[in-house]
Amino acid sequence: MSRIGKKIIRGLREFNDSLKRGEDVTKKFTWRRVVLDTKTSPYDGNLVKKTRRLLGASQSIFARFLRVSVKTVQSWEQE
Repeated sequence: MSRIGKKIIRGLREFNDSLKRGEDVTKKFTWRRVVLDTKTSPYDGNLVKKTRRLLGASQSIFARFLRVSVKTVQSWEQE
């Protein structure tokens, strides 16, 4: 495991131990709050294709990532 990987695991263990002890983790660890805009929007075939290409993924890889069939991705892209 890399040095960074070990550091991440050590930090996660320390965080977990603090939670178990009931410590106020907000005073011991740096916190950041991320707010996501989860509003839905229409998604058409062109946007599906654009997203897939932006990721540099073939239809097959994109389908696997989304856990759908290649035919489904093809159908989406052809509308």
